[in-house]
Amino acid sequence: MLEDQKTRARNNPNDASDTTTYSVAVVGGGITAAHKALELVHDAKATKIHLISRHPLKEQQFDTHQDWMMDLAASKRSEEGGGEGIPKRQRLFSQSACWKERRRIIGRERVAGTVTPAVNRGASGLKYAIQKGDIQWHQAEVLKKCYIESESDQSPSQSRPRMELSLSAGTTIEVDEILLATGFGKKLPGGTLLQNDLVEKAGLEVSEFCGFPIVDENLLWHSRIFVAGALAELELGPSARNIAGARLAAERIVRKARSMDPLASQQLKSNC
Repeated sequence: MLEDQKTRARNNPNDASDTTTYSVAVVGGGITAAHKALELVHDAKATKIHLISRHPLKEQQFDTHQDWMMDLAASKRSEEGGGEGIPKRQRLFSQSACWKERRRIIGRERVAGTVTPAVNRGASGLKYAIQKGDIQWHQAEVLKKCYIESESDQSPSQSRPRMELSLSAGTTIEVDEILLATGFGKKLPGGTLLQNDLVEKAGLEVSEFCGFPIVDENLLWHSRIFVAGALAELELGPSARNIAGARLAAERIVRKARSMDPLASQQLKSNC
């Protein structure tokens, strides 16, 4: 029953027959957290919205320098136009034979948890929602969560326990829901499939420093396994996890697939 009420309120925020209201805490300081908090501002049933982030809100257009996003096609056009071609950052990264150094470069060049200028200072942006009090922003960490009895006019069958969050800033807040927008973990993704089956049993090579795959320039980890995303970051660099990195990975994988299988090459061309 409670889940049905909650879902109905979320899916039909303008349903006048449903008087369910709630307060919510969004945990995170990046663009996903900002988007969700701003979305909730327009939900009439969200009576109080808290945004909790460990660090100050950081405004940046991309989470890496644009040099890390330039693909081979763009580099070729740059070179033909008198530019430097492949950016210096990418060249130095690929020339390094030390996986530990590559990991350090990735850590230094990637700025996680950022908000674009449009989301922060655009029309009805996050900055203005905080100034108006539509969103309560807390620079803090959540130290403790405990359930408390809900003081509500609803019947016992309709009421639900609330949560009290103790923050490192010394304050406490009470909410009905907690939404996590804390990004991806830094450890190797893929769970037991990668760690047990591919690394330990199949013996595929990984960096002794960080445990991530060591692949060739075509992103081949094995003659029949390509990688992308976080698994390709020791080859692609700090943009591997974002959309620009997906484009870089696709470019290399398609190029290699075409050279390996002429039939596949024709199929790829026909689908383009």
